[in-house]
Amino acid sequence: MPFFQNLKNAPTRKKIRTGIIILVILALFGSYFFGDFSKRTKNILLWTGIAAVAALWVDLVTYEVDLKTLRDTGSIDDSRKTYSNGLALLGDCSAKNDLNCDNFETQEDAQWMYERCMNKILEYNKDVTDAVSLDVYGLDGNKNGIVCEHLPSSS
Repeated sequence: MPFFQNLKNAPTRKKIRTGIIILVILALFGSYFFGDFSKRTKNILLWTGIAAVAALWVDLVTYEVDLKTLRDTGSIDDSRKTYSNGLALLGDCSAKNDLNCDNFETQEDAQWMYERCMNKILEYNKDVTDAVSLDVYGLDGNKNGIVCEHLPSSS
């Protein structure tokens, strides 16, 4: 299912949170169907289970927002957080934009965006020391720090 793709690249804390929600859903519906409870208690279990399913859907389908970026920029688009290989990517550097050399007219434009996004990766992923070697976007095939070398120069 497509919404599980978000979970595949998510950090461990999101995977744990999703796992806990699934366990709660299983416990609630298991209690509802196999427990010996009053009708009122079963209704509470059912509605709580429905709320947990809604929480799971929101957790899997929606994106996360970086609150600091939202506060600083006031822009939801700039504060949207996606994940690629466990790294948080924000705004126009997010995984949903899937940067590639075809997005740029010159090598300098590609280099500027690449360096900007690498700085964002380092800012929002404190445990990463060398984002360039990760090449999340696949713009630097030979890992020499110069991206989209086949594009024309602006000068």
